[in-house]
Amino acid sequence: MPGETAPSLDPEHVASGALRVDENVVVLRLNSGPSLTFDAKILDRAVGILLPLDEHWRTRVAAAHRVREHLLGRRPMENPLTRQQRARILSACRLLDARASKASYRTIAQHVFGQSHVDQESWKTSSIKARIARLSAHGTHLIDSGYRSLLLGQSPTVGRS
Repeated sequence: MPGETAPSLDPEHVASGALRVDENVVVLRLNSGPSLTFDAKILDRAVGILLPLDEHWRTRVAAAHRVREHLLGRRPMENPLTRQQRARILSACRLLDARASKASYRTIAQHVFGQSHVDQESWKTSSIKARIARLSAHGTHLIDSGYRSLLLGQSPTVGRS
């Protein structure tokens, strides 16, 4: 925006480490996790980001904006996913990992909710069993195509029938 400060690339301000690959390339590991690769000759000048003009333009611009805000030391934009959505995705991924290790729904439920809670209901009609099955279906959806929605900054259920 007009009149705003160009991002500073002072590694001590924005990065947990800088690795000089050679005389032309520096890789900065940002405090927030990702790494950025730069031309070593321009670290003291304003930096540009080249974005393709494709169908993912808006997503790329939003990502570039988040990088810029981080480099300026500003508070990052809000996560497009709610805390509950992030927790559900994490639970679904863990459940699929357990299923890949041959764990049954009941065993998974016992680890997640506790043996006594699982034993309170008949397993055949248990609401816990239904919840575990829904999480499994959600995880399968994420693996099949939902991860694309996440990468595009959308809800993981977009396009789900």
